[in-house]
Amino acid sequence: MSPTFLPLTAGQMIKLFALPTLTALILLNSATTLADGNARQYDIPAQSLNNALMQFAADSDLKLLLTADTVRGMTTNGLDGSMTQAQALSKLLQGSGMTYRFVDAKTVTLEPVPSNFKKMAVVNEKPEPQSNKNDTGDGQMMPKVTVEADSANPYDDPNWATDPYNTDYTRPNSTTATKTDTPIFDTPASIQIVPRQVIKDQQAITMQDALNNVSGVFADHSSQGGSFAPDTFLIRGFPTQNTGFTSAYRDGYLSILGGSFSLANVEQFEVLKGPAAFLYGRLEPGGLINIVSKRPQALPYYSLQQQFGSYNQFRTLADATGPLTHDGSLAYRLNFEYLTSDSFRDFQFTDRKFLAPSLTWRISDKTAVDLDFLYQNEASRPDPGLPVIGGKPDALPKNRWIGEPTDRSSTEYYATSVTLKHQFTDDWKAAGRFAYTKDIGIDNFQIFPAGPLDENPNSPTYGVLQRGYFNFPDSVRDTYFSTINITGKFKTAWLDHTLLIGGDYFNRKVGDSRTGVFTLPGDPDNTPPLNLFNPVYGMAGFDASKLPPPFDPFDSKQDWWGIYLQDQIAITDKLQLLLGGRFDEASLQQGTDPEVIDREFSQRYGLLYHPVPWLALYGSYAEGFNAANSGRVLTGKPAPVLSQQYEAGIKGEWFDKRLNASLAFYELTKTNVSVPVKDQLLAARGFVDLVGEARSQGIELDVAGQVTPDFRLIATYSLTDAVTTNDRDDSGGLGNTGKRLAAVPRHAGSFWGTYDFSNLGATGFSSGLGVYVVGKRAGNNENTYDLPGYVRLDAMLKYSKKVGLSTVSAQFNVQNLLDKDYFSTGGGSGYAIPASPRTFLGSIQVEF
Repeated sequence: MSPTFLPLTAGQMIKLFALPTLTALILLNSATTLADGNARQYDIPAQSLNNALMQFAADSDLKLLLTADTVRGMTTNGLDGSMTQAQALSKLLQGSGMTYRFVDAKTVTLEPVPSNFKKMAVVNEKPEPQSNKNDTGDGQMMPKVTVEADSANPYDDPNWATDPYNTDYTRPNSTTATKTDTPIFDTPASIQIVPRQVIKDQQAITMQDALNNVSGVFADHSSQGGSFAPDTFLIRGFPTQNTGFTSAYRDGYLSILGGSFSLANVEQFEVLKGPAAFLYGRLEPGGLINIVSKRPQALPYYSLQQQFGSYNQFRTLADATGPLTHDGSLAYRLNFEYLTSDSFRDFQFTDRKFLAPSLTWRISDKTAVDLDFLYQNEASRPDPGLPVIGGKPDALPKNRWIGEPTDRSSTEYYATSVTLKHQFTDDWKAAGRFAYTKDIGIDNFQIFPAGPLDENPNSPTYGVLQRGYFNFPDSVRDTYFSTINITGKFKTAWLDHTLLIGGDYFNRKVGDSRTGVFTLPGDPDNTPPLNLFNPVYGMAGFDASKLPPPFDPFDSKQDWWGIYLQDQIAITDKLQLLLGGRFDEASLQQGTDPEVIDREFSQRYGLLYHPVPWLALYGSYAEGFNAANSGRVLTGKPAPVLSQQYEAGIKGEWFDKRLNASLAFYELTKTNVSVPVKDQLLAARGFVDLVGEARSQGIELDVAGQVTPDFRLIATYSLTDAVTTNDRDDSGGLGNTGKRLAAVPRHAGSFWGTYDFSNLGATGFSSGLGVYVVGKRAGNNENTYDLPGYVRLDAMLKYSKKVGLSTVSAQFNVQNLLDKDYFSTGGGSGYAIPASPRTFLGSIQVEF
C-alpha cells in the first residue's frame, strides 16, 4: 500500500527523494554483485509477469521467492536476446513497481521499489560483453548460480495451468476425480493428465495418439467391428464406448458422436481409472476420459499452424484468444481446424472441418458465465480392418480394402453449453451447466464382411469373402445434459471438510428417421463376394431393386438422473478421508421394445496418508453402474452392468513438484457383461447376449514432469490381467470362461522425452524421442487368434525463433521411425486393424 503524503518543504522533498534513491541503488548494486555476470540467451514471449518470471527462473537455474499475489494482473513484454541475469530481471520488472535482491548466489527475491523511485529502477538494457569469468564486479569470484529448483509454485496463479506458453508436462490439480479441483497428489484415486504441451510436441492428431501416454489405455474397435467408433478405448481392459458410439466426457458432460474427436481445442486429457459412476452416472467400469477444452484468456494470444505429412495429409489450425473489453471482464477464444488426408489403406480418407468459439464473462468478482459452441463436419470411409486367415492377421497386404471404394460415412456434430458459476462466500460456491448436442449421420453406406471366409488353400474359392450390404441414409441423435454442483468448506471439531452436493440429468434421443437396409450373403440383392488375393471392385451382379424394405424405425431414448454427495475430510495434515455416494435412475427404450428401467446406489471410499511431504499412500473402494446398453435380449430381461474395484497406490512429487509419479494396484470386476449376438442381422438391430462376468487386475505406473530445466518426460508401464471369469455358450458350456479379453496386452509401456538445446549453444533447437511397447494381445474374446506385440519408435526435431513480436516454429515428427508392421487393435469376429507404417509430419507455426 502506498503511504499517505503530507505537504513538505523543498528540503524535505529532497531528503525524501534521496533516501529511497540511495536505497534502490544499493539494492541494484547488491543484485548485480551476487548475480551471475555471464550473458545468456533468453527467449521469453510477452505474457503475464508471474509466468514470465517462472520461465526466467527455470532458464537461469535460479530460485525465485515470490507469491502470485505480488505480481497478479501484471504483464511484461518478455525477453529476446543475450543479457545478464541482472539485465533480464530489470527488463522483466520494468514499470511493475517491483525490484529484486539476490539473497545469495542461488536465491533472488522480489521487493517493492521504495516510494518515488518506482520509475527509476531501470538499468542499461544494452547487453554487456560476455565474460568467461563469474566476476562480481569487484574482482571477487562467485560460483556459477545453479539452483535446485525454480521458484514458488507457478500454479499459485490460477491462470498458469491454461496459459498458452505453459510448457509443463504435468498439472497439479484435476476436477475430474472429485469435481472439486483437488490436487492429484491428495486424491485417493488413479488419475493421469496428458497436457497440451505433450500433444503439441508429439503433433498428436487423434485421441489414440494422445492417450498412448497413459498407462492401461488401449485402442478398441472390437466392440463395434472397427467401423463406426474410431475413438473408443479400453481402460483397465474394459471399453469406454456407450451404446455403440464414440464417447468421452467433454468438460464434465457426456459427449457421444458418430465420428472422431478433434484435438484442435483440447487443453488436456484427464483419465480417471476405475468406476466413476458415483459422480458421473452410468459408465463402463474401466474409467472415464474427460476432454478439457481451451478456455478464453485475459491476455491476447494468436497462433496459426500449418501441418503437412505423409499420404497427402494437410491440417490447418488457428487459435485466437484475448479480452473483448478494456477491463478484461469479457474474453473470447476461437479454435479452427481443417484436416484432409488419405491413408496407407486403399480408398480410405478423412476430411474434417472444426470450429469452436467460446466466451467467458466475469460479471463480477463472484459471478462468471461460460458460453461454448462447437461445430464439426467429418467425412471418412469406415475401416473394417483385415480378416484373419489361417490364424494370421498379416496374411494380406496391409493396404488391402475389403469393402468398396464407394463406402462412406459422413457426420455433422453441434454442441453448445452454458455454465454459470457463483462464489457465495470464501467457502461456498455453486456451478450449473446446461449442454445440448446434435449428432447427424448424413450418409452411412458400407459393403461389409459377413463371412464365411474360405481358408482352405486347396479350395477353388480360397480367400473369397462373403459380404453384406449396409445403408443408413440419415440418422439424428439429440442429447441434453444438465448438472449443478454446490461446494462448501467447513469445520467440525478438528476436522476440515470439503463437501460436494450435486445432481445431473441426461436425455438422448435417436430420431425416427434412423431406418436402414441390411442384407447378408444369399439375400436377393446378391451383394458380390470379394476375392481377397485378387480383388475386383465395382459390385458386379448387385441388384439394388431387390433390396428389402428398411427395417423397423430404430428410434431409441435414454433418460437418467442422479444425485450425489461427497465429503473430503482432512483428519490431520497428513491423513485424508473421502466418502461418496450416488443414487441413479436410468431408463432405455429401443424401437417398440418395452422400456427398461434400472435404479442403483453406488458408493466410493478412499483414504490417503502423507508419511513425508513428497509421498502419498492411498487405498480406495468404488462401485460402478451402467444401465443396460441394449433393451434387446433374446431371452430373459436386460440387466444393468455392475462393477466394483479395490485399489491401492503410491504417489510421489519431486523437484518442487515439477516431477510426479504414481503406482497403482487394482482389482476390478464387471458383471452382466453384454456382447452382440452371433446373428449379424439381429446384432445390427441391437440384440445382445449377457455373458456373465469379467475381471481385470493389474499394476500401473505413470511418471511425468521436468527432470532438469531442459529435459521433460512422460512415461508409463502397465501389467493387465483381464479375463472372462463367467460365461456360457449356446450348448450350455463354459464359453469364453478363463479366456483373455480382446485387445488387452498383458504388458505395455511407453516413454516420451524432449530436450531443449538452448543452454548448450543451439538456441531454439529441441528434439524428442518416443518408445512405445505393446505385448501380445488376444484378437477376440474367443482367443482364436493373437495380435503380435510390437515396439514403435517416434522422433521429433523442432526449431523456434523470435521474429519481432512473434515466435516462429518449424517442427518435424516421424511416427514409427523403424517402419514396423503391427496392428493397433483387433476388429472383432476375426478381424484386425493394421497400424500406419512410417509416417512424416511437418509443421510451421506462428505465435504472437
